[in-house]
Amino acid sequence: MISFFLLSDCGVTYPKDDIVQDLEKLIKKECKQNSRACILGRTLYLDMEVGVVKSQNQETVLEILRKIHLVSFAMVRVILSGDSDIKYMVTTTYDVDKNIVFRVVKNIDDIKSYFCMCMSRSDYESRCILEIAYFPFASRIITDRHDITDDEYIGRVIVSQIVNIISRSNPISWYLISTLQLHYAGINDKTLILFVSEHVDIKVNHILKNILREQVQKCSKKYNKLFNRVEVVTSTGKTVLTLFL
Repeated sequence: MISFFLLSDCGVTYPKDDIVQDLEKLIKKECKQNSRACILGRTLYLDMEVGVVKSQNQETVLEILRKIHLVSFAMVRVILSGDSDIKYMVTTTYDVDKNIVFRVVKNIDDIKSYFCMCMSRSDYESRCILEIAYFPFASRIITDRHDITDDEYIGRVIVSQIVNIISRSNPISWYLISTLQLHYAGINDKTLILFVSEHVDIKVNHILKNILREQVQKCSKKYNKLFNRVEVVTSTGKTVLTLFL
């Protein structure tokens, strides 16, 4: 909170016309990390290559997430002490062979609310997006660059909560959900559309239906966004689940 008000009182330290170059220099100086930044509309992207990732164990993942945390904090400082209208910040970290990618997406309004103690830590963390993908999907995420919409952010929060938090509270649910390769696909009017892998059995369908209903209702209250239904489809367009809310 103190950092937030200090930054707010310092005026414009990072003008919007120079924010990309200034951010890359700051990451290099403070985090000893090369990076590439770009802005599309209200979305700030920062890409980092972290060398060779030889394993996918917990220690490796935690080390990468720690680096993302340091870089994200630097991004927040630049955004809050600048004059840009950035609303979403995306940190994408990947290995040199592009076999694994970690992407963290945060809402600047949520960050401000958290710094001002208008939001609990648990509530704030439930609004952040963590996406992890492996070969061959990793390269697609690395090249996916667009201005994130408010509706899209809500949809991706729902998926992130299901994949990273809810399903892992139960080992069986985690295994079943992980086989789905669940991804956000889009929003059509008041319908949330999600992608899954081609094979979805009845047991997974039932578990996913219950988890989806709970998470969609929670996020609808947080962001005041009403969904009428959820469509879960495969990459070939086959609908495997329709959930009316």
